[in-house]
Amino acid sequence: MKFNFCAIVALSTCSLSGEALWNGKDLAGWTCQPKELSQSHWSVSDEGIVGDNQDKKGSILWTDREFGNFELNLDYRTSSPDYDSGIFVRGESHQVQIGISRSLKVDLTGCIYAPKDGKGSYPAKSDKVAKVHKLGEWNHLRIVVEGKRIQTFLNGESFVDYVGETIPEKGPIGLQVHAGVHQKMVFRNLEITELVAAKPAEASKPNVVIIYGDDVGYADLGCYGAEKIPTPNLDKLAAEGVRFTDAHCAAATCTPSRYSLLTGEMAFRKEGTGILAGNAKMAIAPEQFTLADTFQAGGYHTGVIGKWHLGLGDGKTPIDFNGEVKPGPLEIGFDYCFMLPSTNDRVPCVYLENHHIVNLDPEDPITVSYGKRIPDDVPGTKYPDGRDNPEAMTYYMNSHGHNQTVINGIGRIGMMKGGKSALWDDETMADVLVEKTGEFIARNKEKPFFLFFCSQDIHVPRTPHPRFRGKSDLSYRGDAMVQLDWTTGAIMEALEENGIADNTIVIFSSDNGPVYDDGYQDGTTVKTSSEEVDRGHDGSGPYRGGKYQIYEGGTRVPLIIRWPQGIEPGVSDALVTQVDFLKSFANHLEVEVPADAARDSRDYLDAFLGKDEQGAEVILEQAKSVAIRQGPWKFFTGEAVQFRPKGQKANPKEKTDEGQLFNVEKDLMEQNDLTEAESEKAAELRALLKKYRQSGLAE
Repeated sequence: MKFNFCAIVALSTCSLSGEALWNGKDLAGWTCQPKELSQSHWSVSDEGIVGDNQDKKGSILWTDREFGNFELNLDYRTSSPDYDSGIFVRGESHQVQIGISRSLKVDLTGCIYAPKDGKGSYPAKSDKVAKVHKLGEWNHLRIVVEGKRIQTFLNGESFVDYVGETIPEKGPIGLQVHAGVHQKMVFRNLEITELVAAKPAEASKPNVVIIYGDDVGYADLGCYGAEKIPTPNLDKLAAEGVRFTDAHCAAATCTPSRYSLLTGEMAFRKEGTGILAGNAKMAIAPEQFTLADTFQAGGYHTGVIGKWHLGLGDGKTPIDFNGEVKPGPLEIGFDYCFMLPSTNDRVPCVYLENHHIVNLDPEDPITVSYGKRIPDDVPGTKYPDGRDNPEAMTYYMNSHGHNQTVINGIGRIGMMKGGKSALWDDETMADVLVEKTGEFIARNKEKPFFLFFCSQDIHVPRTPHPRFRGKSDLSYRGDAMVQLDWTTGAIMEALEENGIADNTIVIFSSDNGPVYDDGYQDGTTVKTSSEEVDRGHDGSGPYRGGKYQIYEGGTRVPLIIRWPQGIEPGVSDALVTQVDFLKSFANHLEVEVPADAARDSRDYLDAFLGKDEQGAEVILEQAKSVAIRQGPWKFFTGEAVQFRPKGQKANPKEKTDEGQLFNVEKDLMEQNDLTEAESEKAAELRALLKKYRQSGLAE
C-alpha cells in the first residue's frame, strides 16, 4: 500500500529555465545610481560589464527588472589588490559582498552584508575566502534567494546560508563598486533563473528528522523502563508517536550501523566499515547510493549534523585537515554538514563544516596520526600525551585505550598537533549542535528537508554541560542521557517555532546498545562490568548483552517515530530494522534506487508508520558474527562478543561454528540454546543466514 505524503500545502519552489541577465552588447536594461556616474563608472568590453571607479566614488548598476525568488550565476574578476564590490539582491538592504569590507578590513567575499537586520553589518560570514577566492582570476559566484533565505556559493563551494529579517519580497539586482577605493571589476556570464511556487503535491512532502543517539540502550529512556534517568522530552515524543519494542540497528557498533542506515547495505559486505580511526578514508564511496541521495532525488534539502565516524577522503592521500576535506558527506547526497570528523573520543577534536575545519588558524596547521607519534619539529600546537603525562588527564582518567593526545583534560585515541583555535569545547558540544540544527531548520522551513542529527551523547567521553550534572542517579552516563533528552526537546521546539512540527516525521533511535566502562574512569559503574545493575540500572533492560555483542541488547534499540499528520500514537511489536529506511522512503517518494544499491533494504514504511503489526519477516544483525532474526527465533554462528570488559573471559560456546538458536520471546536473556531441541528450525535458519549473507535481503 502506497501511503499518501500529500497532507498539507506549504511554500516550496521549482525553477524555470535560466535566461541571460545581460544582453552581451550594451547596458540596455540597466540603470546606474547615481546617474551622473554612469558614463565614467560603467562600460562594456569584450570580457563583460566593467565597473571602474578611478575617482574612488561609489555607484550601483541596477537591473530595471525586479525579481522575487531567483538563482543568479555570474563570473567576476578583478586584478585590484584592494577591492570592495558586491551584488545587491532585491534592493539595497541585502548584499553579497565581493572583496574587502571597508569597516572590518577583511575579505568577506561571498558573505552577507545586511546591517538593517540588526545582527551586525555582516551577520553571515565564512572563513573559506582565503582558500577559495582566486585574486586576478575568474571566479564563479552563485546566489540563491528564496523567501527570506540567501545562499551563496563561490567556485562551487558552499559559503553562507542566511535567513534575512528585513529583505523585501521583490526588488532589483545591483552590481556595485564601493566608494573609497579604486577598483576595476569585470562581470560576465550573468544568468538569472526565476524560482516559482511548486505544485501542492511537491510542497506537501513531510520533513524528515532522524535524531540518532549514540550507545543508547533499549532501556535508557523512561518510556522503555528507565527509572533513574529522567527523559520527559523523549517520553513525550513516544506518547505522541509510535514506540517500537522490537526495533534494531544493523550492527552492535557505531561505524557499521551508520554505514548500513545510510546505504541500505549490511556493513559486513564491504571492507573498511569497522570501527574507524579519525583519519580513515570514507567508508561510503561517492558512487554509492545513499539515504541522503534518496531525499535529494525526492526534492529535499539534506543535512547531517553531529558525530560522523564514517571516515573522510579517498584513502589515496592522507586527509588534509588544513585544506578542502573531501570526499565527505557532501559527496554522498548531503547538501550541508556540520560535524565531528570522527568521534568525540578520537582526534582531531575540531568541527568540520562542509569541506573545511571551523575557526582554523592557517598558522597553526593540524597534523593527525594513528600510528607513530608526531615528531616535535612538525609545526603546530603541541598537546600533552597521556602516556607520558597522565596528570594532564584532569577531567577524568583513562581506563583503557584513551590515553594519547590530551585535549581539554581528556585523553583521546590518536595523536594530534595544531588547530588550537579550532578545538571544540566538550561540555558545550550539545549546545553547538542544537544551535546549528536550529539554523538548518529555519533556513529550510519553506521546503521539505531531511536532517540526520547524530548526537555525541551518550558516547564516551561523557561530558554533559554542568547544568545537567547530577540530574540522574548514574553519574556522567546518566547525566549525558538527560542532556540528550534536552537536545531532543530543543529540536522539537525549533520545529514548533518554525511552524512545521506537525508535518515533520521525527525518528529517534540509536546506533547500538549500551556500554558502561568504555575507556574512561567516569564513575559510570562501581565495578568493572558490561552492565550497570550494580547501580540499579541496566540499559539493555530485560535483554542480554550490549554494545559489541550479537545478543539482543547489542542491536535491539529504542525507536520512536512521531508524525501527527500521518501516525496514530501507540506501541508496535513489529520487527523492524534501520536498514529498511532507505527503500521505505525511496518507494514512497517514487525515487528509483539503482539496481546494485541498497541490497539489504526493503520497503516497510507501513510498519514504521504503525500500520503493519508484523514488520519484516527476517532481519540481519551484525557484531563479530552475523545473526538472523525470524519472528521469535534468533540464530547465529561464531563468537558473540567483539570486545569484552576488562577481566571478562569468553564462553567457549561463543567461539563455536555449530551455531546458537534462541527463542527471544520466551528467553529474553538468551540463556537456553535450542540448536538440538529445535534442530529443524536451526537448520532452516542456518540455510537462510547463508543465503542472505551471500545474496542480500532485498534480492
